[in-house]
Amino acid sequence: MKGIQDEATVSGNTFTGYQTLHYVDFPILAKIKFDQLFLEAGPQLGVLLSAKETVESGPASNSVSNKSQFKDTDFGYAFGLGFQAPHSLMVGLRYNGGFTNISKATNYGNQTLQPQGRNSAFQFYVGYLFSSK
Repeated sequence: MKGIQDEATVSGNTFTGYQTLHYVDFPILAKIKFDQLFLEAGPQLGVLLSAKETVESGPASNSVSNKSQFKDTDFGYAFGLGFQAPHSLMVGLRYNGGFTNISKATNYGNQTLQPQGRNSAFQFYVGYLFSSK
């Protein structure tokens, strides 16, 4: 899940907006090991599954699906570091960044608005590598 939160005040009323994007990411990472520590880096393809915008003002809240405002795929990169114990337990920290703009252009009358936005996320993970022996 990726997203953004912003806040605006209009005529004394405060509005808080949340944009939530659900992706399935497919990283292809090269791993360099230094004993039990490792570094990893490579390209990543993200496929957008759903998008939802929520606006809150006081006790009122309104949510709408807005997947059509975003591109279906996101091409980016991932890099990170981690630790893999001798018994195959591993932990890691990874940063994912997008190369491409994820927003689609929107027409308002005779004007076209092209929002600019790229994905960016940190991930902490814990895993277990099953032995093939």
